[in-house]
Amino acid sequence: MGIDDPLYSFFVSLIAAVVEYEKEPVYTVLIEHIPSILCDVTITLTSYLRNKLERDPLDHDKGILEGLMHAFKVFLKFVTSRIVYRNTVCDSLLVLDVGKSNGFYKEVKIIISVLDICFKELDKCLDIVQTVRLTKLSCRILMRILKELMDCSKHFLGTKETVLQKIKWRSEQVSYIMIGFGKHEDTWLLDYKDLLSAVARLSLLRKLLPEIQENIVFSIEIDRSRILSESYDFVMNVSRDMLLANLTTQFNGDADAGNGVTREWFGTLFEAIFTGASIGVGRCLRFPRIYEFTGIMIALALIHGIPIGICLDKVVFEMMAGNEVVWKDTFYQEPFLYRSCESVLRMDENTLRQMDQKFIWEIHGVEQELCENGSTIVVGKENRTRFVELLTQRRIAEPISQMVYEIVAGFSRITDGLESTQSFFKKIDFPELDQLLLGNTIISVDDWKIRTDLKGFEPNDNVVIWFWQMVTNMTMKDRASLLFYWSSFKSIPIGGFRYLPAFKIAIIRDIDIDGLPRARSCLFTLYLPEYSSYSRMVDRFKVVLKAI
Repeated sequence: MGIDDPLYSFFVSLIAAVVEYEKEPVYTVLIEHIPSILCDVTITLTSYLRNKLERDPLDHDKGILEGLMHAFKVFLKFVTSRIVYRNTVCDSLLVLDVGKSNGFYKEVKIIISVLDICFKELDKCLDIVQTVRLTKLSCRILMRILKELMDCSKHFLGTKETVLQKIKWRSEQVSYIMIGFGKHEDTWLLDYKDLLSAVARLSLLRKLLPEIQENIVFSIEIDRSRILSESYDFVMNVSRDMLLANLTTQFNGDADAGNGVTREWFGTLFEAIFTGASIGVGRCLRFPRIYEFTGIMIALALIHGIPIGICLDKVVFEMMAGNEVVWKDTFYQEPFLYRSCESVLRMDENTLRQMDQKFIWEIHGVEQELCENGSTIVVGKENRTRFVELLTQRRIAEPISQMVYEIVAGFSRITDGLESTQSFFKKIDFPELDQLLLGNTIISVDDWKIRTDLKGFEPNDNVVIWFWQMVTNMTMKDRASLLFYWSSFKSIPIGGFRYLPAFKIAIIRDIDIDGLPRARSCLFTLYLPEYSSYSRMVDRFKVVLKAI
């Protein structure tokens, strides 16, 4: 019976079901043969996977791969648990060494063989992942094998480190798979920061959030002049399912609709939130749940992968993760407090005593105790850390605790719970969140040019040469304005233009030769007349970019 024969997968799956649910008496008969079956299934699965990696599996291939994968998982867990169960008398982890197997020689030998086979075959698979058109199913099976090996390795001394080192050696290839095929079940990789590239980590971090329901389309129409009020009313009065639908946005009076307009909606809305009075002065009668609304919109922007040009404060970030704010978190928000706390912690004992600082702080000219009887407690060497902790909480955390609570409530409405929200913020680093929210503000002209196709123009046409000369001479601010006009992106994703659809420059002949350029951001297309000179082109673009 060959490995391509569905009967092989069927019988292996049948045995796996017996083992998984411990069906007697067949289970008793099979139990001693499972290690050998595991070894055979490992060879079959990895060989079959390598053969199908670059070819779209047929329906029966998918069934075989899924069946073999499930059997591998069941048998590996069974053999591992037998070893662990027999080793419960020891407090320490077992060493995977046949010579030290203590009565389970066969199982230990099989686990060693499984690890060896898997990594040899997976190495062959990873050798080609960046040179062939990978299939989604094969990549998913490959990552599931790695996950099972990782779970198994945790039970044996030093084995986890060996598995992690193997993955680290293949960091480039694993990162490539994560960017293209990563799923929520792969987020265990985020616990080990040196296993993935920065771009792959950011891509995988977004998998901690809910997915957009592409099969559900939901259209909204917004008046530009009332973008905050109409967006607020819409978002706060629809279900979570609708917010996670495939949004199609249109501005009143505009013909365009689609992803480009949706990106523009996000960017313009966040400008209204963070530059308008609504967020600056807190809640008002018109927007009583403005902070909750802000939390919802931040979550949706992250899910859609749209940089919005804002970033959270480090203090807010830590509070959203459920962490206690410490004085070091105040470096940017309250530099004076930061320096004061640092000074108190570094003072020698004599200087500290001379300062005669009590456990009190002043707000609006009124002294308040940081703790019970604080006015009678002098800050000294033994309690200064506690003083700094309490001061940070009273001065920084407590005044914004209600605001953060409401932002978290909004974010959690999208993630479906506080636990999911805090898990996301604990997994992500503060600089990584900045990158997701801000995007890459350094715009490379060379990268942009490579990712731009021409329609109706040739690379050596004067208009094309003038255009890229003009972009090269632009300030970074003007490049960002052009990017927004062309695509509705205010910045580019981390990793560059290759993570965006191809840009296009197309010719238009239905307007004056020196008319204004046009753009369709949904299609990433810029329409240019055949300008008479470089200076005329520059003048026309200045008019357009000034209005942005």
